[in-house]
Amino acid sequence: MNLQDFVKYLLCVLSVHVTLALNNNSASLIQKPRTSRGFLDSIVSRFRTCGGCLCGRSNRMGSRFFGGETTQSHEFPWLTNIHVKSDPPVSGTLINDRYVLTSASQLVGATAPEIKVTIGAFDRCNIDISSSNVSVEHIIMYPEFIKETNAHDLALLRLTRPINFEKRVTSVCLPNPDDDSNSKSCLPKKMGLPILGTAECLKSGVELKNYHADSGCIGVFGTKSLICQSDVGTSVLYRSYLGIYDIVGLLSNGNSCDENSTQAAVYTRIGPHLDWILQNTKDACYLCGVSGEGVANRIVGGTITIPHTLPWIVAIFNKRALHCGGVLINDRYVLTAGHCVKWAKMIDLDVGVGMHDIQDTKEGSVIEIEKIILHKNFESDYLHDTNDIALIKLKTPVKFNEDIKPVCLPTKGSDYTGHKTKVAGWGRVTTDGGASRYLREATLRVMAFEQCKNTSFGEHLTESMMCAYSDDKDACQGDSGGPLLFVREDDRYETIGVVSWGIGCAKRGMPGIYVKLTDYLGWIKKHTKDSIYCLDK
Repeated sequence: MNLQDFVKYLLCVLSVHVTLALNNNSASLIQKPRTSRGFLDSIVSRFRTCGGCLCGRSNRMGSRFFGGETTQSHEFPWLTNIHVKSDPPVSGTLINDRYVLTSASQLVGATAPEIKVTIGAFDRCNIDISSSNVSVEHIIMYPEFIKETNAHDLALLRLTRPINFEKRVTSVCLPNPDDDSNSKSCLPKKMGLPILGTAECLKSGVELKNYHADSGCIGVFGTKSLICQSDVGTSVLYRSYLGIYDIVGLLSNGNSCDENSTQAAVYTRIGPHLDWILQNTKDACYLCGVSGEGVANRIVGGTITIPHTLPWIVAIFNKRALHCGGVLINDRYVLTAGHCVKWAKMIDLDVGVGMHDIQDTKEGSVIEIEKIILHKNFESDYLHDTNDIALIKLKTPVKFNEDIKPVCLPTKGSDYTGHKTKVAGWGRVTTDGGASRYLREATLRVMAFEQCKNTSFGEHLTESMMCAYSDDKDACQGDSGGPLLFVREDDRYETIGVVSWGIGCAKRGMPGIYVKLTDYLGWIKKHTKDSIYCLDK
């Protein structure tokens, strides 16, 4: 296959991510934009949940990869090492606080007392003081597993004790129901690979007897095999651009990975086996069941705005796709959320100003970015972001007109508790729907801080955060970084908050969390001295 054909091929297949934790076994991951809620959202009432934490949140929001790259420490905190007797460890994936999902073919002949599971480890070759070993109480092999062909190659390990989740140890999300080395490596690696259709999979050399109704296939057709026999049992995951991961498969066969091997790799899909997994893990504690709706980009409800009545709202695009919202505060700077830019490449980002219909290429203008200023104390964990604020400096100053104007900043010390506010953006129209084509707005009320502290996630709030709510309206995925707006008595708009995080969208008792801008006025003005502000009075 020549280079031109190879490029055409990549454009025609689903672009995906695969993460390999290579060490006779590895962990893999596939990337796909998330357009629906996680499967656990629909069953949350049937299973116990673990407070306000979220599954499938990586400890790093990385970019796309092709070819292997060593991961950052504990980047994928659901990966486990399974030690069977004295054999080299095999891979497993933590799916809740009590169960590890792995390949049945790796456990043939083993008994529970012979197995130890290591959680929280990164380097398999050196002692990791942050890791711990947990014994196995029970092995549950999939009842229709066939070891000769690796059909239904799944098994569950019930641990002897529940796992306490923290930043280095958390679980991956379960999916929706329908939904280059053969040598030892100590550290996890990841590589990007496309999913192949059945015909291409078999054409690559996969034997029909090893490809089943519940199988999937990954690889690059016509090129050297990148997944080896030592990788069998590792996990295949979808990753949304928000950094939320679903486990969708376990590798069930690999290759010799010699120079002549071009065979793709087959994995067992999780979707067809979800009922079995859930029936056998009823006593476990799942993480909220809101896999794609937590931290990160979060207007459910609300209405389409009259075009250009909020001329300070901007759209932040990542490779021309809606990424986040923002607000124009002067002729040169856009205010947005820190998590919108922390893991993005500046070269991939643009800012759309003067827009109402983001699909209308003739509307508004798109401006390149000169610099990103992330708050130096920005922090992110599995649930929330702290000091979640950033400034984007545009390459060229904005020329104001009727469709493009800056918003006012708030007055230091102002208290907006109980006041009505507006939030606006192009994010999801419904909790499980897609992004809006047109700018939408919703009316919310600012909640007293102490009242917000009494919610289920109150312990994660800081004094520099504020809460706003409505029973059926909220910011949602795609609205992150957008402003929370207060209309003064003189009908001028102030931006008093930045959409930051929350649990779900417009869920009763779950307000949205915003950066309280009155606490950051000094920081904003310090970093925007080279710009021109409009008169506030």
